[in-house]
Amino acid sequence: MQPTKSRKWTAGLILTARLTYSLQWFVLSPALAQVAFEGSVPTSLLGLVTVAFFAAAGVAQVPSIYVVRKIGAKKTYILGLLLLAGGNMLLPINASTPSLFGTRMLSGVGAAMFFASAGGVLSRLYPTKPGLVMGLYNVAFALGGGLGLAWGVLHQLLGWRLAMELGGLTAIVLALINLVAVEEQDVREPRTIGLPNILKNKAVAAAGLSYVGVWGTYFAVGQLLPAYEQIALGESVSLSGLTSSLLLFPSIAGGLLSFLYDRARSKRLLLAAVAVPAVVPAVAISAGRIDVIVVALIVLGFFNEMSMSMIYAYVVGLPGSEPTATLALVNTFHMLIGMWLAPMVSLASTVSWSLGWILVGTLPLMPLVLLLIVKPKASDSQSHLSSGFEAGGARKSVH
Repeated sequence: MQPTKSRKWTAGLILTARLTYSLQWFVLSPALAQVAFEGSVPTSLLGLVTVAFFAAAGVAQVPSIYVVRKIGAKKTYILGLLLLAGGNMLLPINASTPSLFGTRMLSGVGAAMFFASAGGVLSRLYPTKPGLVMGLYNVAFALGGGLGLAWGVLHQLLGWRLAMELGGLTAIVLALINLVAVEEQDVREPRTIGLPNILKNKAVAAAGLSYVGVWGTYFAVGQLLPAYEQIALGESVSLSGLTSSLLLFPSIAGGLLSFLYDRARSKRLLLAAVAVPAVVPAVAISAGRIDVIVVALIVLGFFNEMSMSMIYAYVVGLPGSEPTATLALVNTFHMLIGMWLAPMVSLASTVSWSLGWILVGTLPLMPLVLLLIVKPKASDSQSHLSSGFEAGGARKSVH
């Protein structure tokens, strides 16, 4: 274990990188309608831009574990951050339709390489506080995502091309700082990942599948709300981005309160309860009124970030769980299944935008029943120290 001062310094650098990583996810959103116009992409296909990103990230999630084993967690998350930035910085050079989808897929691969590796380094620093650590990790994501949506101000002032380049440059700078300043950890990666065993763990699969819609609602709203406000409500690029950023800033408070998970007795019941207000407020977007949308975003952002932090803390503590493989598998479920909510909204928009938002705010509630009917092998209040130890005695946990 690193000295306390060194731990805090390392954690701060990783969380800052996580913030910049999140910015790369959302920086395109405020300009998506404008970019699509230049590339002659139909409105009904806007959701597929998000699918391209998440499909690449989902497919690359499990292979990224093997990259960690080859080059180490630190180099893997730094490489991922550089790929994220590279995709965003290549798009302004060629704004054609193939380029739009291709660069988002490149960024998606970078997202997959960053997620588990950076979270792994961070969680090893504080192995006895999974709820708090996952909360801070997601707070950094929320802050960066909020900045990405607010980037619409720069899109309008500087033009979307220059604004995209500046967004990518921030990631490159943070990647270089982490490369120089973060110390390598003396942690041996397992030679076998054990994914077949994880797939056989019904509790892990049920937990991951139960939250695919919770995850998907958050990103469907975050990715498409700016386009909806511009196309359907006639809002400007900058105002739509600022309004949409309210989804992520309340997430900071929600993520900070995820420490409540560490104290809860019935963790599965808590996870099911907090997921409801993490999804249902999306229905209110169908009202088409900015004041109603603002309230909906605040509630949805707060509870969604809290619930996602808790579900990650839950799965790494399940009996028989290998945290690296478990979180990669769960995140793969979320991306490859949850990503379809975004194109559902854009497809429904050809009939009614309201229909799309109603579906996004209701359908994700159905899988939550899996949390309640599939029980883990032992009490879900079991200590997180009961699993995930390595040969050297250090707990191995990753988000």
